[in-house]
Amino acid sequence: MSAMPMLAEGAIVVFDQNDMIVGYVFVEPLAKPAGSQLQRWILREPRAQYRFRSWTADEGAPASLGAWKSMALTPTPARATWGATPSQGLWVAGATYVVAQATPVIPAAGVVPTPKFPRHQAIIAHTLAAPSPPKRVGRASSVTAQPKPQAAPPGGNRPSGLADLPHHDEPTPQVILGDYVLRQLGEVRGYCFGDLVFQSHKKDTFFESIEYALLGPQYLGAGSANTGTTVLDAGRLQYKKASQFHDFVLQRHEQGARYEVTGCNYYCGAAPPPEWFL
Repeated sequence: MSAMPMLAEGAIVVFDQNDMIVGYVFVEPLAKPAGSQLQRWILREPRAQYRFRSWTADEGAPASLGAWKSMALTPTPARATWGATPSQGLWVAGATYVVAQATPVIPAAGVVPTPKFPRHQAIIAHTLAAPSPPKRVGRASSVTAQPKPQAAPPGGNRPSGLADLPHHDEPTPQVILGDYVLRQLGEVRGYCFGDLVFQSHKKDTFFESIEYALLGPQYLGAGSANTGTTVLDAGRLQYKKASQFHDFVLQRHEQGARYEVTGCNYYCGAAPPPEWFL
């Protein structure tokens, strides 16, 4: 067997550990580089743990990129339960929108793979053209310490309305900070590392991070219809920089495994992201 990409193509719904919907993803394959893909995320509440499963048409999954963009650009109606009816709108102030390119690479000793950032040049052009004061652009360069994750909200499957949104100035849990493990069907089938420190970018409209993933031969893309739920959970290897995770990959890589590097461009603001960023 050979590992699939970290995310399955198509539409994916994202839950936290209490089965609360906290995000959605729309994934498309890219012709070049071969085997790469473009991921578009909207995260209402970044968490320390994520659970992924297929987003079906019966649940309002978009059938096209145009439908996805319409959802992301449309504000959620007042007093509506976020994500309950995605076609009515998914944007809320302070949500995080991510465009990421995941590319498979072959591990080589001493060569930490370089990511491709799908919106990097467009962000630079936009920032240079912006009126004074310009929108700030941030870059996460390394991991220094892992903050204590924020406690999960009580109530299990309770509805999550706009009143539940965390204040944007409060400490925010990470998307991927340090090392994470991917679990499927009760097994560990992958490992991840990311260099994003969300608290460092609370005043940034645009910022970037890099993520790396080692996926075992039996790994099935998160969100695959026949996979059930894939769990992304904080690990305990405590890597502080990408080179340490890369050394781990060199030790654990095997035939059929997949090593991915992902360049992530983030937008966070009160208004929906600009169309050129989508």
